[in-house]
Parts: sequence; C-alpha cells; structure tokens
Amino acid sequence: MMQTGVVSEVFPKMAKVLMDGELQAGEERKKLLCTYRRAQVIDQERQEWRERSPVAPGDRVAVKVLGSRDGVIEEIYERRNSIQRRAPGREGNILHTLAANIDHVVIVASYADPKFSPGFVDRFLIATEQAEITPYLVVNKMDLRQDPNDRPWKLYEDFGLKCF
Repeated sequence: MMQTGVVSEVFPKMAKVLMDGELQAGEERKKLLCTYRRAQVIDQERQEWRERSPVAPGDRVAVKVLGSRDGVIEEIYERRNSIQRRAPGREGNILHTLAANIDHVVIVASYADPKFSPGFVDRFLIATEQAEITPYLVVNKMDLRQDPNDRPWKLYEDFGLKCF
C-alpha cells in the first residue's frame, strides 16, 4: 500500500518519514523507518551535480508501507526549494542537501563568544536568497553586550531583514 509523508531525519540509506493522515485529538503522526534505492528515486541523467543522498529532511515522498514501523521510499516529489552545499570531503560535483521545502530560515548568530560574524550571516542570507526562502536573524548572548549602541547587525536591519 502506497502512502505519502515528509522526511524528518536522514541516515545512511534510510530515512525517518512522518506519514500523512488524519489525526484524532491527542494522536501523533505515524513514523516509519524507510529504506530507499538511490537509482529508483533519483534520475542521475538529468543532473549536472550529483547529490550525496537523494532524500533530505523536508522532502515529500511516496512510501510503500511494509509493516507497522517500516517501509520503502518509492518516489520523491519535486522540491519547492532547498538549501544545499558542496558535500564535505568529496571531490567533483557532489551536493549535500541540508533541507528541502522550507518556508522560513532562522539564522542564529552570537553577539559575543564567539564574536558576531557578518560572513557567517552573509553565507546563509545568500543561500536563502537563492532558494527564495524568508530569512530571520536572531542574535543571542546579548547579556555579554556592554555598549548598548554596539549593534553589528544594524546593516541587516537597514536592508529590511527582521532581527531579533
């Protein structure tokens, strides 16, 4: 029996899928641990870049249910957007998709210890812009701020980014 769901976690050659379905009050979504066959769920010929794993958290998938706790991912539906980076420690054109079908991204940056890093924030802002995802900036460790006029995130506010 085929059902749909959303990938919540990815492991080597396996993924946890939160299954769709109507819930009764107090009921939790059914979770399945699903395997997948790379060749079955991804079309390698259409891509310049290969993906390290064909599934990512947030992917909508079709699952063949095998039991009460397991299944097989048979299809990955088209992504609305995704955040990707080059796969670490790999040569060639291999991408690592961090998350898919994202509505908002919250970038959390430290005021101090470590010091606020515009480069860190900029990298995530570029990724969210490319994927057309709404970003927000949260600056933590504000208790370490001694000068109330010191606001290294002011540039982002001036550009219209919501900062908290």
